[in-house]
Amino acid sequence: SESSFIKVQTGPMGISVDTDKQPLYFIDGKEATYEEVQKLGSTNIQSINVQKGTGATTGYGEKGKNGVIEITTKTKKP
Repeated sequence: SESSFIKVQTGPMGISVDTDKQPLYFIDGKEATYEEVQKLGSTNIQSINVQKGTGATTGYGEKGKNGVIEITTKTKKP
């Protein structure tokens, strides 16, 4: 199987994702676009979880084949 990489960086300008194939994005449990992810300020982020390979496809099926990035914001309601 091909290996892929996902590099997530946060900084004062927000979040950037460097990857060879576009992953699936979630913000507070809702599917999101990369544009929505980029608009998040890094100070609004509580945690980022990156899943690749079997973990991503087990949880998200074929849609997760390029990896999954789950972002939880500080404003998420419990």
